[in-house]
Amino acid sequence: APDPPSKPWVEEARDGCLNVAWYSPENDGGMPITAYRIKMRKILGASRWNPFGPGETAASWVEMGSVLAAGDASMYNAWVGPLEVGACEYRFQIQALNKLGESKASELSDPHYT
Repeated sequence: APDPPSKPWVEEARDGCLNVAWYSPENDGGMPITAYRIKMRKILGASRWNPFGPGETAASWVEMGSVLAAGDASMYNAWVGPLEVGACEYRFQIQALNKLGESKASELSDPHYT
């Protein structure tokens, strides 16, 4: 199976959506990567300014779909949304997929707050 992709990051935030970006893994495990799966972790009510707000135990994971791999591209991005109306912490994780299986999940992105 392929190695995990890089730690993703939020490239842009616009119109209630986030653009998440990542680099493809160095090692594809011997077969071309066919797609990347995006997972979003959100903690509703969490804010940068309230350390006593909801924590890890309140986190929920949402599958945000897949992005097809494009030949030799080394960097990928995807728009995800719509985001929650209220305060929320978002983090992202990416998995690489190929015919041999799926990679371990990437490192979690740094938190993005809305």
